[in-house]
Parts: sequence; C-alpha cells; structure tokens
Amino acid sequence: MVIQGKGLWRGNVSTYTLIRHPQVKRCYAWGNRTPEGGWDVVTVLEIPPVASAETAVRAAILNRASPGKSS
Repeated sequence: MVIQGKGLWRGNVSTYTLIRHPQVKRCYAWGNRTPEGGWDVVTVLEIPPVASAETAVRAAILNRASPGKSS
C-alpha cells in the first residue's frame, strides 16, 4: 500500500463473503506481525467508502493514524 509516495503496508488480504448479513456482503482481513512475534489481526467490513481490499487497508491505516481514534 502506497500513500503519498510512501510504502506503508505490504501483504495479502483475504476476502470473505458474508451470508445473510442484512447490510454487508464482504469482509476483508489480514494480519501483521507484532514486535513480540504474535499477530495483530485486522478486519474491515465492506461499508462505504470501503469497496475493495485496497480501500480496506487504506481505511485501517488512516484510522490508526488519526488522533483520538480507537481501533
């Protein structure tokens, strides 16, 4: 993922189809290694403005970078 010319994230995103959810058709998920060797798993529902794996990663990165936001 490149934002403003900076490489911020690289990896694979899994896409899951949600069945019988009244508002959401897809969920995106990926993991990042923690400094302790574990995993930080991120999930993002496909709710506008999220419309693809790329926009899901972008939304998660921007959410973490925004002051006052909790993840």
